[in-house]
Amino acid sequence: MNAVVCCSSSFEGMVWGSLEKKRDRMLNYCGVRGYIPLVICEVNDSERVCREILKERIMQLAEKSLIDIGVFSDATVMNCIGGKKEFLRKMEAYDIQVECV
Repeated sequence: MNAVVCCSSSFEGMVWGSLEKKRDRMLNYCGVRGYIPLVICEVNDSERVCREILKERIMQLAEKSLIDIGVFSDATVMNCIGGKKEFLRKMEAYDIQVECV
């Protein structure tokens, strides 16, 4: 299964390396589950522009049927994907699973 892996961190967390730790944890999760990380998105969750670009990119991948699953850090789902319910409905409409790590 092709996966889009999305993780986010606050600016302060990025300074202290939490983004790298989240990415490594999520990539390990994908490896254990047999997912192929097709795209890795890392974003500072305090930047609205980044959040919008992230949503657009994920939906482009979904529309082109390039991904089967979205693997998100909890912070991404809670903070970055504004309008979560709408986003999750769209993912479901494209038959894309969503998992939080």
